[in-house]
Amino acid sequence: MVCADAEFIDKYSKKVFLSSSMEASYEKKENFFEFFLDLTTYYREFDIKKDFGKYSSLLLGNYIPINATIIRKKHILDIGMFTVGSYIEDWDLWIRLSKKYKFYLYKTPVLKYRWHGNNTSKIHRKKLIISSMEILLREYSYAKEKNLYNLWISSFILHINLLNELLKDEKIKSITEKMKKNIDDIEKNKKLLEKIKKYTNSSSHYLNRKVN
Repeated sequence: MVCADAEFIDKYSKKVFLSSSMEASYEKKENFFEFFLDLTTYYREFDIKKDFGKYSSLLLGNYIPINATIIRKKHILDIGMFTVGSYIEDWDLWIRLSKKYKFYLYKTPVLKYRWHGNNTSKIHRKKLIISSMEILLREYSYAKEKNLYNLWISSFILHINLLNELLKDEKIKSITEKMKKNIDDIEKNKKLLEKIKKYTNSSSHYLNRKVN
């Protein structure tokens, strides 16, 4: 599989810089990035030549733009294609592919990543984080088997914190505290995550108003 980088532009095709909180700027500032790969890896120890496309490097989050990749169809069929219903199906795909295949990086940007008000990563951020937590719960046993338990914990806690920071809801915070205390009880945490999904769906109007 060959993957390239992507450059951010706005809805008018003008170059734009993005921050980790998805703020946009037309000027280069600290922690604002021009390219997808830089934005998605700046906060972690990452050797791009050594670690690119490895399971361990993907466990903390996605850094590969799906529209800038070339993948053999047989590889996608082999690992079961995309996960239906996931809001972060690209990261899920990379994780499963990384267990069997190598990724190669073509560092030159070949894609313009258009940033606008209706981007999925902006309007569905809550669902993206929850889908990420579902994937991580699924990956618990495999990560532990590969001696990546501490990295898995770091990623899971990171996503819990992202959810709390986004929603700022006391009930969500209470549920996620239970998840932290029982971090190795995967079945219990799956149930707690389902409780979060039901609560946020039933309170979607309130939460969306609060987040925006």
